[in-house]
Amino acid sequence: MSERNSKKPGIADYVVSHRRHKECFLDEIDRLIDWKPFEKLLRKKLSRV
Repeated sequence: MSERNSKKPGIADYVVSHRRHKECFLDEIDRLIDWKPFEKLLRKKLSRV
């Protein structure tokens, strides 16, 4: 899994900032889920590839 090293905004940042609806269902899901355990698991699994 690659990480962004640059502090400059990317294309995803541009798209998100120009959404018509500032809040959506996925934003709520993102706030409810702690993604750190998934990230840790994926990094472990993908590092073996």
